[in-house]
Amino acid sequence: MSQQSIKVLVIGSVNSRFAETFKKVSSINNKHGPFDVLLCTGNFFQSENDESELISLMQGNIEVPITTYFITGDRPLPTSIEKRIKETDGEVCTNLFYLGKQGILTTAQGLKIAFMSGSFNKDIYNGTESSTGMHNNYLSSDIKRLQSTRMPITTPSGVDILLTYEWPSFITNGSNCSLETPLTNSSTPIAELAAALKPRYHFAASENVFYEREPYSNITGFGPAEERPAGHVSRFVGLADVLNPKKQRWFYAFNLIPMGTIDAEKLCIAPNNTTPCPFNLLLTGDQGVNAGQKRSQDDSQNNNGSFFWGDEQRNTKKFPQKIISAIAAKYLDILSKTVLSVRMKSLLYHQKTTFVESVIFLVTF
Repeated sequence: MSQQSIKVLVIGSVNSRFAETFKKVSSINNKHGPFDVLLCTGNFFQSENDESELISLMQGNIEVPITTYFITGDRPLPTSIEKRIKETDGEVCTNLFYLGKQGILTTAQGLKIAFMSGSFNKDIYNGTESSTGMHNNYLSSDIKRLQSTRMPITTPSGVDILLTYEWPSFITNGSNCSLETPLTNSSTPIAELAAALKPRYHFAASENVFYEREPYSNITGFGPAEERPAGHVSRFVGLADVLNPKKQRWFYAFNLIPMGTIDAEKLCIAPNNTTPCPFNLLLTGDQGVNAGQKRSQDDSQNNNGSFFWGDEQRNTKKFPQKIISAIAAKYLDILSKTVLSVRMKSLLYHQKTTFVESVIFLVTF
């Protein structure tokens, strides 16, 4: 399978500065590209928009130089834009697409992009779609739906990129990368989402500052302390508003081989400055929206058998480490003699699949 590297450009809140933004993006693309995709996190629109500018954008009078995907932040879509995307299935104009409220998009190049539009509002978080009114808020049902997305066992768990408006709460835990001011616009549900989806890169824009955290290890479940995390690390990057007056960095460019095609050993390489997962307390139930409340057995079973914390939070019996090691050694010996592709063996090993799950997989493969 091809391991072609994808050139990705990500920017912060555009705030309806379409002509200026895409002119600058074109310059960046000419100098450092060509880029395969442009991702816009944060607020793409202002609270109040010049309708003539929106019409100019929709009519293609403002050139969008790269295939571009955007989400929304704490501001809803303008009425004319909302009408347009309903008619065109998300396309605003040539090369410009609205991702939607929540979901996972796989691009033509194989890049897996998860996204959550909107912001947290405690008064309606546990409500229904109709309770959001004119606001641009996500609900607990949106978070749970995206958390429980099933990932094929033939590909590594997680996503390549996660786009959200809000920063995840606790993201600075265990980090030596300090912020000048405390977080003022972070979200625990977004932290829970990041912990579940295990993105290789997570971008957000709500704090309007640039911040690049050290990579952190991922957690696969609520098991004992010796339980291994997911093989790959996650990186969080906060971006400032596009062309902000404080000259905070608002764009981030990088190359990425999609996790569906990258060699498993390369995927699992952890830099020397990798930290533990900042969401440890959250995942053990000590933090979160429902702090102090444990998930019921029904909650755990309603996650569609995914590799996320739905089926990792089982109340299983804990065996002595010596027994676990002996079983693991025997399992790897059996695996080495099993007629499977080299990639599949490598995938099973590097994803640290539990013994029981792997045996079930081998029987049904």
